[in-house]
Amino acid sequence: MRGFPLNLNAQYSSAGNSGGTTGNEPHNWAEALKRGQLALLAAIAVLAALFLHFDLQRFLSLEFLQAQRMAAVELHQAHPLLSTLGYLAIYV
Repeated sequence: MRGFPLNLNAQYSSAGNSGGTTGNEPHNWAEALKRGQLALLAAIAVLAALFLHFDLQRFLSLEFLQAQRMAAVELHQAHPLLSTLGYLAIYV
């Protein structure tokens, strides 16, 4: 991994650094891990907020899933060859 020293406890300095560091790296691995964890937590929070804002939980209800399954079964019963060819075209 470029930019990180072999000594995990070493401090970065902006002057006289080696290994291609820019001086903007975190001071230690614990700080980098903490920033990564906070970024992951923020991303999860944003995704959860968007999920709720756009009301996407309606697609996970049992009624919706049962209705979609029945629609797929009816389509296959009405057009068995076409639905089989469509399945093969998508999944193969």
